[in-house]
Amino acid sequence: PVSPAERIHALLMSGFLLQLGVCDAASGWLPRRMTVTFLVAGLLATGITDSPLSVLLIRPAITGLMTLILLYSIPSGQHTGKLRRMGDILGTGDLWMITGMVAWLGLPGAMMALITALAGFVAWHLTVGTGMRAGGPLGPWLSAGCVLILIQWLYQPLWVA
Repeated sequence: PVSPAERIHALLMSGFLLQLGVCDAASGWLPRRMTVTFLVAGLLATGITDSPLSVLLIRPAITGLMTLILLYSIPSGQHTGKLRRMGDILGTGDLWMITGMVAWLGLPGAMMALITALAGFVAWHLTVGTGMRAGGPLGPWLSAGCVLILIQWLYQPLWVA
């Protein structure tokens, strides 16, 4: 049985996922303000459902490490202008969303959601006929991958092979 706290955790995450997925699908853009809010809310919401050791040490450490890697891996010479000064660079919203997924789901859950999302993204490109030549929004696929993990956690369906 799933505790009420875990259900609230999933409901809160679903609200963020809907907002992020629709925003990226409609505009092709995930603003830093939205993705960082998703990350911080994930760290705070984790305190509801996880054990104290995981809450205080492990998950924030992994998320912090991913955030540092994200911040220092973006080359500063490539992007100039107003967006660079504001901190928003096209394409980094997906990276911030993935970091937020680790905060909400933990590393194993986030990796499963990421694999599912990337498989869906590639399959979509191959069936639409772009042949991976054109880009596209990754946010809706990341949201769908997270929702599948949430369904797995909440309802524990039997997967028949």
